This record gives sequence, C-alpha cells and structure tokens, in this order.
Amino acid sequence: MIPRAEDVRHAIRSSFLSVLADDQIERLLARSVVVEIQPGQPIIDESADATCGILMRGVARVYLTTRMGGEVTVRRAGAGSGLGFVALGDATAAPLVRAITGCRFLCLDGHALISLARSDASVAWAIAEEVSRRLRDTYVEFSNAITGSVRQRVARLLLDLAVADVGGTMVVRASHYLLAEMLGAARESVGHELRHLAADGLIEQRRGQILIRGAAGLDVIANDYTTARERTHAAELPRRLAVIGGRDELGAVSGSPTAS
Repeated sequence: MIPRAEDVRHAIRSSFLSVLADDQIERLLARSVVVEIQPGQPIIDESADATCGILMRGVARVYLTTRMGGEVTVRRAGAGSGLGFVALGDATAAPLVRAITGCRFLCLDGHALISLARSDASVAWAIAEEVSRRLRDTYVEFSNAITGSVRQRVARLLLDLAVADVGGTMVVRASHYLLAEMLGAARESVGHELRHLAADGLIEQRRGQILIRGAAGLDVIANDYTTARERTHAAELPRRLAVIGGRDELGAVSGSPTAS
C-alpha cells in the first residue's frame, strides 16, 4: 500500500524533526522516498551516502561490523525512530540498519537536511539532541550486553539472529548449545529462559530452529533497563517523602532552612 502524503508529513511532525516549518518539510520531501523493506533486508548498508530517515512501521536492528566480519548490536529501533542521522556529521561512524520485521522507511534527502541545519539553528539543535539520544541508547545496549540478565540477553540474541523464512515468519536456526556458546552462559540457563519465552507465546521451539511469534514482546524484554540515575532517584525517594511535610532525621522542618 502506498502511504498517503499526509501520513508522510505526519511521520516528520511526530518525530524530532517537528521543529521544521511547513516550507522546510516540503523542501525536504522533494527528494525523499518511502521504502517498504522485507524482514532481514538492509535499510542502511555500507553503500549508503548521507542516508537517513524515519522508521514509519516495524522493528529494525542497528549494528556495527568488525574487521573480522562480526556484528555488534547498537540498538533496536521501533516506529517513529530516526535512523542514520549520526552519519550526517561523520559518514565513517554510521551504523548499519537491518529490518527485523517488515518495515516502512521514510528515506530523507540527507544533503537537503544538512543544508537546512546549516541555515537554521533550531534544526541543527534538533539533530544534535537526536544524536545524543542515540548515544545514550548505545551506552544502554552495551551495558545490557555486559550486565543484563540471561533472559534479556537471550531475547536480544534471538532478535539479532532472526531471519525471514517462507511466508515472512522470523526464524532463528540455532541449537541451544550454540546460543549458550554465543552468550557465554550455561546451556541449562538458556534452555530455561527459552521455555519461559515459549510459555509466554513469544517464541515457538522446533527441532533445530526457533520461530519468533512476538518480536515486539522480545524487544521489550531486551530493553528492560534502569539507569544508575533512576536507581539513585528511587533510593532517595523515601527520604524525600519523609522530609516533605515533616521533620527529617536531623530535626529540620520541611521548608525551613534552620532547625526549629
């Protein structure tokens, strides 16, 4: 189905590019295109030149490749996410993007966006904020990969390894032993988490393969993360509540700079 023009404009106005004026949006869309991408297919690859845009539908995997051919996941992106904007400042730092589910991608004219940013500080600042958010996502992803629970790491690995099968079903062709090796975890622990995911209806286990039945649900598990700042805030909350409207442990009255 060809998306309506108003849907495309809505995708921009609902994103971090909402700062754009109507004439700027029209200028940006003049050489932009909407692309339908099948599961497992690249959205942004090595040949991309200032390719950026907004994911209008689906879930995608953002990753980096090593010289030895390995891949490191940076984050997973859902509908409304910006993709490729880091490369506007440095093309060599651009991560690659591949569709996990069927995706609809609004591919924007990167050169036109750069031109707008150079002439309008609000556009440049919006891009800078978006890049900062993506950097935080990268920190979270690597922290999860190192300190996340087995359940989180299993969910993340299944999404990373899933490929499209006949009919569009996402399939992971790997044994429990191979998954455990890749995670550096005990086979029994991996098997335990797979059984729980199957019981929750997120996957279906078959001989030699795992069918993904709930990619969105796996994505929620994979990204279940609490930052250090959030944990610190939660720890301080009981004390703050005790101080408000009463006396703290030093005897000072709430709202007064001195003890009574």
